[in-house]
Amino acid sequence: MKVMMVEPSGQGKLSQYAYNLSRALIASGHSVSLVTGQADRLKEKSDVPMFPLFPEGLIGPRSYWRFFKFIRSENPDIVHIQWVPSAPFIVVVGLMRRWVRAKIICTAHNVMPHESKFYHSYFFSRFYSRLDRVLVHSRFDRKEMLALTGLADNGVGVVPVPSPIGWKPVSTKAQARTELGLDADDQLVLFFGYVSREKGIEESLSAIGLVRRQAGKAKLLVVGEVGDDEVREKIKNTPGVIAELAYVSNDRAATYFSACDVVVLPYRKANQSPIIPMAYSFGRPVVATKHQIETVIPGETGYLVEPCDPGDLAKGIIDILDKKSSLRTLSEGAAALGAGTYSNEGVAQANVDVYKEVLNL
Repeated sequence: MKVMMVEPSGQGKLSQYAYNLSRALIASGHSVSLVTGQADRLKEKSDVPMFPLFPEGLIGPRSYWRFFKFIRSENPDIVHIQWVPSAPFIVVVGLMRRWVRAKIICTAHNVMPHESKFYHSYFFSRFYSRLDRVLVHSRFDRKEMLALTGLADNGVGVVPVPSPIGWKPVSTKAQARTELGLDADDQLVLFFGYVSREKGIEESLSAIGLVRRQAGKAKLLVVGEVGDDEVREKIKNTPGVIAELAYVSNDRAATYFSACDVVVLPYRKANQSPIIPMAYSFGRPVVATKHQIETVIPGETGYLVEPCDPGDLAKGIIDILDKKSSLRTLSEGAAALGAGTYSNEGVAQANVDVYKEVLNL
């Protein structure tokens, strides 16, 4: 199967997602070309054919025309779009529908942009309705997509979010702790990602105090960027907290996941975060709020707790840390999902199943 992966920004998580998916598809025997932006830091990698056709900044008509001609020359079976740069992109899709034999798929990592404009509902509903299939990452997003577009049930599919760093060789827990300067016998709880109230950092800080009353060696690792000075001060002034409040590379992130015992995601709102697949890929159980019901299997890969409830969060953490048998069982369950459903290979196969369906193979 010949696939053209399209991620015009060449930046951030979407760039990494498109690269990892392309890499896994190639490993499973498919031909993949990744069309990306000139800013893409991964474009020098030799294991995925990459074509930086889109400039940094504003993407104009010439870039779109160059992209359209490239599609026609490559003649793929599937064009898989990972990001929509601007409204004129819908014109390119219209031309593709008429002049290109490929089936067109888009993964909507967010159904609507975080900072929506008044015209976005109209534009995105028209854009999505022109595709052969739209993919989202949760049943919640699928429901929202169907309401926005009026597409038939079979027009919207669900594929999981893989771990963006699961392909890195994993250090042992002892090696990772030595590298980070952490004690071998500490019980480490990891809060990873953008640090904010919406992500539940305040509940995490309160919960670790409750946990330490019962588990004196428990510590909270807070790793990620923080934009709120008040939150930053609370983190610094909370006993039992070790923080690296900055962006960390994939390699350093992998070291933190390898070092910890459990990962917490006390999000106040629904959020299809890649943090859970990351935890699973390192065999780490999670304690998350009930917004993550689609990705956490209570008693098998972790526990679900009430949002905005530090006491319930603390109970979930203690239930894992208090018994070595519980930690071992949940870690094994997490690792099994990480190596299967949420691996880059597992997600690639889920996408291939969709490709075959739209191609009637």
